[in-house]
Amino acid sequence: MLVGGTTSINYSIMKRLASQDINVVLVTDSETVEDCKKTINVEFPNFELRVVQVDLTTNYIDHVIQSSQGLKINLLFFNSSDISLGLFADIDIDEQMSDVQANCASALRISHYFVNRFLQNKDGSELQDRAAIFFVSSPAGFNTSPFALTYGATRAFISQFALSLSAEVKGDGIDVLLVHPSPLMSTTEDSEEQSPIAALSHVLLYSCDDVVRKMFNRIGTMQVTYDHGYWSWGVRFMFKFVDEHAFASLVTWLLPFSNEFKRLTQIRLSTQ
Repeated sequence: MLVGGTTSINYSIMKRLASQDINVVLVTDSETVEDCKKTINVEFPNFELRVVQVDLTTNYIDHVIQSSQGLKINLLFFNSSDISLGLFADIDIDEQMSDVQANCASALRISHYFVNRFLQNKDGSELQDRAAIFFVSSPAGFNTSPFALTYGATRAFISQFALSLSAEVKGDGIDVLLVHPSPLMSTTEDSEEQSPIAALSHVLLYSCDDVVRKMFNRIGTMQVTYDHGYWSWGVRFMFKFVDEHAFASLVTWLLPFSNEFKRLTQIRLSTQ
């Protein structure tokens, strides 16, 4: 079961599973599901994608439970990452609450149901089938994230939740992997003609297929967290030498002088 959209890492996850003859139940609010399915079926005609079309900010768990009845599901993937950009006070509070519901509450509620379902397979001695849960988070959860407050906060929640859940369920045969990817390409194909800026951006962006391949290679090992790429490693390395609270204080003092802060503040003043 995959919870999230149909592009980027999620698309690569579905392709990877299809290559291993594993069908997918997709819990999503995406409107491009059919296009995604047709594209994957070109390469993997036997791949079956069952769609649970829901709004992850409202009542969805009953639909998820009903749609999964009678199916053998022992792989869970969570990568719902709604984001609202701007100054906290200027973004509609309902929009920000929706981000929290989609990014955090959905993972909490759905994983709670399936962890209990996995545990019911225990016959008192061992788990009949091992299970695995993947949580895709972001380095944005490592530190202060101005202009994207709810996104950074929800990524921090997912990271801490995944690490703590892993400690609780590993002994029951349920593996958990937390993934912090660096910036990714939206597609895995390069266009024939690229501007110099576009060409440079492709050097700095990673292939989603490569990230997913490495995710799959690490599940079930001693590794609980996979920090992928220069962005995740760079932030980790920085906080080995700079206290995260000192860094937050530095950002607090410097942010009012940034062009982006001035631009957003000007927009606020112009709408008053």
